[in-house]
Amino acid sequence: MRSYSGPLPEADELYKYTESHQERIFGIAESFSTDESGRRDRIADAQIAQSNRAQWITPVLLILFGSAAVVFFAVGNTLAGIAFLAMPVLRFLGTFISSFALRREGKKEDSAKAVDD
Repeated sequence: MRSYSGPLPEADELYKYTESHQERIFGIAESFSTDESGRRDRIADAQIAQSNRAQWITPVLLILFGSAAVVFFAVGNTLAGIAFLAMPVLRFLGTFISSFALRREGKKEDSAKAVDD
């Protein structure tokens, strides 16, 4: 009985299998890399979609909450005006910080890949 350290047996051992079994073995070995690649692609697509949503939601919230703050300041309710003004400012800061962190994380991964290559 022989053991193997990789997903494929040695070539002389692989030739002992029928052609259909060889194809199945190669299919299983290939699926490990293609499945991982597909998963990473879906994660990247989800991050891009989330970033795009944040980019259009932030200005909308800024306009809505800013308008409400102006109305509250105009009627003399300063506390409510400050509260409604704080919401878009905090959202803007959160978006800015998260996009900065994602860019920085991407740069770290790129430099780590360059070192590995």
